[in-house]
Amino acid sequence: MKEITQEIRIDDMTCDNCVQTIESTISKLDGIRSIKVLLEDKLGIVVYNSNIININDILKCINDLGFTTELKQLIKNNKVDVELGGISDENIPIAIERISSIEGVLSVNFPLKNDSIHVEIFYNKNQIDPYTLYQKIQSIGYKVNPKLENITQAYLRIQGMHCNSCVMNITQTIEDLPGIHHIKVSFDDQSANILYDSNIIKLSIIIQEIEKLDFQVAVSTISDEDKSKGKKTHQLNSKMKTQSININDDTETCFVSITGMTCASCVDSIQRNLSKVEGIHSVCVALLSHKAEIKYNPEYIIPSQIAYLINELGFRAEILDTIEHGLDFIDLHIENMTCSSCVRKIETSIGKLPGIHSAEVALLTHRGRFTYDSSKIGPRDIIRELDSMGFPAVLVDEDSKASNLTKIHRQETRRWRNSFLLAALFGIPAMIIMMMFMFKWKDHHEAPQVMRGLSLENLIMFLLSTPVQIISGRYFYIQAFKALKHRSANMDVLIVMATTTAYVYSCFVVLFNIIKGLPSPVTFFDVPPMLMMFVALGRWLEHIAKLV
Repeated sequence: MKEITQEIRIDDMTCDNCVQTIESTISKLDGIRSIKVLLEDKLGIVVYNSNIININDILKCINDLGFTTELKQLIKNNKVDVELGGISDENIPIAIERISSIEGVLSVNFPLKNDSIHVEIFYNKNQIDPYTLYQKIQSIGYKVNPKLENITQAYLRIQGMHCNSCVMNITQTIEDLPGIHHIKVSFDDQSANILYDSNIIKLSIIIQEIEKLDFQVAVSTISDEDKSKGKKTHQLNSKMKTQSININDDTETCFVSITGMTCASCVDSIQRNLSKVEGIHSVCVALLSHKAEIKYNPEYIIPSQIAYLINELGFRAEILDTIEHGLDFIDLHIENMTCSSCVRKIETSIGKLPGIHSAEVALLTHRGRFTYDSSKIGPRDIIRELDSMGFPAVLVDEDSKASNLTKIHRQETRRWRNSFLLAALFGIPAMIIMMMFMFKWKDHHEAPQVMRGLSLENLIMFLLSTPVQIISGRYFYIQAFKALKHRSANMDVLIVMATTTAYVYSCFVVLFNIIKGLPSPVTFFDVPPMLMMFVALGRWLEHIAKLV
């Protein structure tokens, strides 16, 4: 059987009735596989068996209906055999109609009787490719399972995964793409192993879909199993599986200031999540000093990325120091600098000394940081060279090094102080007013009413509670959102749940009683200001104690 697809120009069509007349008449002829008529384009696309019917017979039949025809190009059609889900035997005609409406589809055929799964689709490859065809079929509600013939394997490196939720998100997204045979995403290795049909979907499309999820993707030429050969494993955690890294690579150490930690659970959360990231060798977090020492491989990750990961966990991180493997650094206070040429002279001259890795000088603070190889040069050599250049220098003491951290800690203390004062400004009056109404009017319904359903007490408590809920509660809402985003719960989540429930419930019952004309209800507007006042006081006192 030889099937041919032919385009025919059809003139003198004026309405949809003309289209239906041509399609119904031609489809009844022997040897006609399918016909689609486009009114606006004055075009007919017919698929027929040339062994049974001649194209001239088709043209004559259309001409006999009162239309003028002209042969156009012969289309080289392509066929795909697919399995479709979501179609019942009764819905086959509707499915044919919906799939045929896709631009580029020439005909749709269910070859087996009482089989609504196997479908043959003829399409014009100049108008549509298999991947786009399958995507459009899926978009109209049918699950596509194409026959996979040219299976290709790809290994991808994926950066930006923070938890198993990221793994599931990537897996589910890629599995739904047409042409995907199998995908395995490894959180520990930050990689993905994908089997796909390259005749249907290109690797670049897979990468684009993953990048749309806000991950960074790179193609790896060999598998992670192959990479692990010849490499030593480094134990990240006694409860975790080891991941393959090269411990002979140069490692660096960075010191990070972390604010927002309140208990040992915060420390454990940071250490546990960072230890899972490829390239990080060890994490040591100190709760009391709010600092972390992290050893990492710069080929895999950089300090700014580490700080970003900590921020994503709901804390605030700032890089303090970075030490490269085999290198050391000193901070010097340098006198007699007057302009940028002095800075340039120092950086250039010191940078030329053997063993100096980098020289960074700040004119405004009269500070300089010099990174050096301690096996080749020492701090005294650097200070002696600066003195000979006319710039006396002295080592910056430990108190000066810690000034940055102290400044951050004091800002945090002031913020909690202001939060407490604001909450107290509204919380203390709320407590006093609540007790006054409680003792004077033991029955809430006897208290003064502003209007039916709204008592004077509820109105005053609403006005005192709202500013605290919005302004003082802002920090708690932000931290609670970050925690919930990573599927964890902390004290901020509990505070938000308690205050929001009390506030929203109170607003709802008051509005409901006003609308229904019922007596003013008992509310809990006093909970948000008092709870946030005491929590802010506790955290303020905690930060004061750490400064002492």
